[in-house]
Amino acid sequence: MGLCVSNLAASLAFYRDVAGFTVQSGPYHIVGEWFDTLTWNEGADIEVAMLDLDGFTIQLVQYHAAGDAPRRPDTTTSATLTSASTWWMSRRSTRA
Repeated sequence: MGLCVSNLAASLAFYRDVAGFTVQSGPYHIVGEWFDTLTWNEGADIEVAMLDLDGFTIQLVQYHAAGDAPRRPDTTTSATLTSASTWWMSRRSTRA
């Protein structure tokens, strides 16, 4: 489950120290042309972390910049990039 937060550091502290989650990966700062292409959202700038509690995973996301209005992707590219994004984030979360 993904949650947008206004302060990633404070949210990490809460979910880890109070709620008992374990940090799986991150925090990572994600920005750049490759991310613009992946999300069809030029200028997006985020920080993200993955946490786990008994097999339940949450993704905390703090937007530093929302970027432009998302472009409408064609359906072929959309499915491919969504799969690539899911694979990349799952690989990142298993390396912690």
